[in-house]
Amino acid sequence: MGLLFSLIALLGAVPLGTAFDEANRAYEATDYAGAVRQYEAIVATGAADAELFYNLGNAYFRLGQVAPAIANYERALQRDPRLAPAQANLRYALAATERNLARPLRSRWEEGLLFWDDSLRYGEVRWLAILCSGAFWAALLWRAIKRHRFQIPVIIVSLLAAGAFMTSLYSKSYPLQLAVAAQPELKVRTGANPADTERYTLAPGDRVRVETQSNGWLRVATVDGERGWAPAEAFVLVGPPYAAPAQSGAHEGGATGEGSS
Repeated sequence: MGLLFSLIALLGAVPLGTAFDEANRAYEATDYAGAVRQYEAIVATGAADAELFYNLGNAYFRLGQVAPAIANYERALQRDPRLAPAQANLRYALAATERNLARPLRSRWEEGLLFWDDSLRYGEVRWLAILCSGAFWAALLWRAIKRHRFQIPVIIVSLLAAGAFMTSLYSKSYPLQLAVAAQPELKVRTGANPADTERYTLAPGDRVRVETQSNGWLRVATVDGERGWAPAEAFVLVGPPYAAPAQSGAHEGGATGEGSS
């Protein structure tokens, strides 16, 4: 299946202004480097929009920079898990990597308790938490005014639902910290020092979980639980916060994909 690469420039719906329009025009004119610069400038202002990250990912992929493309598709899906073009392009970009490693998982308690919330947006979860909390307090007030046999089930269900949505809201407020390897044969070591023993290597586009940071190094873990340290500059951090890559990714594989609108 060809890479979608269609811009989701819903100009009436995306509150990003003229700069976003200009970046889209640069992309449409095949000035992908110019589009990347303009999209990144918008991100630097604090904008965090799913369509913006999706378009930025497309521009990076067109330049053959797989790691920042994957990172920005991940950002787009972090903001809108149901953005189908970002889902499709992420799969395509991962297929262009050397190993197509699986995405690291959230913590065990999150995976166990929040197996149902992957497709829900942050705003949806927030409103559901508010509504269920309101239903809980309303049911308590109702019971204080007049007792009824249906009140206890309503109180219990609304309390459990409010707790579930508030837990999901917390998880989405502090998402899994991902990093995408941006160097070939990236050596992951036993400690935060170039002289430490090499444990394993990562290829461009491999996604890892960031466990901690120290003096310009990251301790990372793969989906299989392999851990170690590597220089932070060798990765593109998904965020938040959202920052441009520390390097251009010139050493990455030159994936170009098939464009279709």
